[in-house]
Amino acid sequence: MKSLLAKLFSIFNKINRFWTILGIVLIPIILFELSAQVFLLIYETNAEPVSRFERCYENVAWVKKLHQEETAVRYQWHPYIYWRGQPVKGEFVNIDERGLRQTRNKSNTEIDAPRKIKIFMFGGSTMWGTGARDGYTIPSHLATLLTKTNGLAVEVTNFGQGGYVSTQEHIALLRELQSGNIPDLVIFYDGVNDVLSAIQMHRAGQPNNEINRFREFNLLYEFRKGDLYRAAALRFINDLATMRILRAIYRKLAPSRLPQDVVSKLNSELMNDVLQQYIFNLERINALGKEFGFQVLFYWQPIVFTKDTLSLYEKAEAQNTVENYHFTGFYLETYKTVRNSSQLANMANFHNISDIFDRHSETIFIDFCHVVEDGNKIIAERMAEEVSSVLKIKY
Repeated sequence: MKSLLAKLFSIFNKINRFWTILGIVLIPIILFELSAQVFLLIYETNAEPVSRFERCYENVAWVKKLHQEETAVRYQWHPYIYWRGQPVKGEFVNIDERGLRQTRNKSNTEIDAPRKIKIFMFGGSTMWGTGARDGYTIPSHLATLLTKTNGLAVEVTNFGQGGYVSTQEHIALLRELQSGNIPDLVIFYDGVNDVLSAIQMHRAGQPNNEINRFREFNLLYEFRKGDLYRAAALRFINDLATMRILRAIYRKLAPSRLPQDVVSKLNSELMNDVLQQYIFNLERINALGKEFGFQVLFYWQPIVFTKDTLSLYEKAEAQNTVENYHFTGFYLETYKTVRNSSQLANMANFHNISDIFDRHSETIFIDFCHVVEDGNKIIAERMAEEVSSVLKIKY
């Protein structure tokens, strides 16, 4: 009996020592984390970050509200095309049940036309209209120009989605055709996301952030229970105020360098693969146009690195991109590969407008690819030239 009591007492002492040691270790950590939480709360309350929108659009009253509405947009899963925005009703950002952003179209009664010419517009966030109100996206500007200037009765649909590459847009168009929604004209506005996805995945033709889909696949299944718990633990740790402060300190102190193995994968072969994947999509879409009887126009978009004369704001933003992403050279060389492509040069409906802002010294770019509302209008005006020509030929 005494032996049993001695064993129990020994076990109790070990447990007691374990919790004592654990408490000695955890209490300082918890106190430090609570202090970090308080520090961040005070810091973030007193130093509310100024968005790029606010720095770019100086003294414009609606900019802060636009930024709030855009950052509040959440995305939901869509078969084949991965994601679209959830429905939103805001002052400047409105997304319908299909996940499509609102476009400013005049009604038939305003135009006095038996039916409207259906125009579909595909692209990434630059087509969706990041940094612009609903009525000042590229599709909205184009609808206004075609109606007011050319007297055409049009119904423009903005299929642009953040991060979309040309292959996703190709599939999204197929899905519309499958449902019997046949357009008269389709416009594609691409470039930056096809290049970005190649940088991320070190291969061309995949959606952006595809690595996340690999990590998430079947995560709720029993055989991946350990992966789910590890992911949850890592997320919890990364969200700690202590970790957020340490990451901020590291970013300030550590030199920003691109790993050599990543550099070696960003080569001319990958640039050419981006081009060939893009051309493949264009050829297939042109074939669909012939089969279903609609016209197609393709545009290769500008980025801040292709603008000849940068404003002070744009210079700072371009430099920020260089320091953080290191991919300026790859963008420029890939754009050069596209510009020198004989295959694209022989496509009458392909238009490289990467130099469209060369004669504009004012601030056009919000960041390295998104543009201000006036920039959207300049792009829409250029598109309207080809669109009106194509539509007049057909109608």
